[in-house]
Amino acid sequence: LDPVLEDPAAKELFFIFRDTTAGKQTYPAGRFLYSPMPKDGRVVLDFNKAYSPPCAFTSFATCPLPPRQNRLEVRIEAGEKRPAE
Repeated sequence: LDPVLEDPAAKELFFIFRDTTAGKQTYPAGRFLYSPMPKDGRVVLDFNKAYSPPCAFTSFATCPLPPRQNRLEVRIEAGEKRPAE
């Protein structure tokens, strides 16, 4: 996954991703995930901390879509599930 660097002084990496649970068990457009900056050049992602973006809860929010390289062809069943409609 490629992170989005929101601020050069950030202490965390921000990821926008979509997997094959999108539209079924999770929000159709994808989910967000923060991860600590790498230690020893290695990033560890805890998908249990993946969450639905604000636009999953209201039509008054806008959210970025995951870049093509962050559209995964695997199921990530960890993290926040699709909000109730």
